Amino acid sequence: MKDSQLFPIGSLVVLIVILILVLVLPVKIPYNIDTKGYILPAKEWYLERTRDGSLLSTLKDNATEKVNSFRITEFQRGDIAGFELNHLLEQRGDFIFRGDTIGSLYSNDELRREAELSGLLAEYKAELEFYLAGSKQEEVEAALAKVQLAQERLRTDQLTYDRNLPLIEDSLIAPSEIELLEQRLKTHKSEVEIAQANYRALITGAKPEQIEWSIARINNIERQLEVLSSRMDAFTIKAPFDGVLHPKRVTNEQHYPVIGLADTSFYIVKMPVDITEKDYIFPGATVTASIPGFSDKPIGEVIRIEPGVNRVDGRQVFFVSAKFHAGEFNLMPGLLADMQIECEKVTPREFLYRSVKLIFAQ
Repeated sequence: MKDSQLFPIGSLVVLIVILILVLVLPVKIPYNIDTKGYILPAKEWYLERTRDGSLLSTLKDNATEKVNSFRITEFQRGDIAGFELNHLLEQRGDFIFRGDTIGSLYSNDELRREAELSGLLAEYKAELEFYLAGSKQEEVEAALAKVQLAQERLRTDQLTYDRNLPLIEDSLIAPSEIELLEQRLKTHKSEVEIAQANYRALITGAKPEQIEWSIARINNIERQLEVLSSRMDAFTIKAPFDGVLHPKRVTNEQHYPVIGLADTSFYIVKMPVDITEKDYIFPGATVTASIPGFSDKPIGEVIRIEPGVNRVDGRQVFFVSAKFHAGEFNLMPGLLADMQIECEKVTPREFLYRSVKLIFAQ
């Protein structure tokens, strides 16, 4: 009976001695932190349309958590704008190169202005040809007819404008319609002046100063067209980096997604870690990913430890970002995977202390 009682006591003493020896021995054992990780591309670019028709372009660097580019393209009130995607991208596959045309904006006001300037340029050049060439009787008669036609158009537009002007005060018509009528008046006034100048030149003969004036007007219109062409080129949206077409998402529920692009030259994995483990993680720590359904275990490293504290499932956590190089198997943006962060090796005593602290924290 005494022997059977001594056996458990002896065993307990042996276990205690072993435990004491393990805790005081100068050996170190691995200490890892298991968590979940959300896989993101290195960069994300999204193009969205807002409720007022403007286009919002957002470029986010997931490695630094910074929005590197933020642009809103909007147009004047009353202008009707559209956006046309480059459908050739679909024929080339999912991969897009930096500088590829994603799509183009077009503005009715800009297109109308381009047409007006092009028309004026053609008339000014024709006027210069009149000045430089001799005139015949039929040319004089044709020029007079153009003057009369231009004056008639101007009178008609002036009457239309005068009738509609009071309506804007009563909000019966949109301001954009009055603006359009004003633009037409200006255009037809210019047409009258051009027609009269042509007629006078044919009757009296061109003088050197008239030729110089005509050349100056042509040069002025050409400069305006160059500026307008540059503005319209700015409406062409190009890919900011090499990448793949990304599932459309929006940064605001009131926005409509147009297109998305992801830079997959490397991947960023965001992981929540319990706040009690904050002192044990350091930049450069090895991170191993376990992808559901695959035996491959890609290896990455910690590149960022966020200073703020968040709450996830009732626990206080901080977020850690790890970088995985491109070419790693089965890494896909949007995937949720198991992650293991390898910390510095610790003594058995420290390991026991951390484990107990984590249990009580949960």
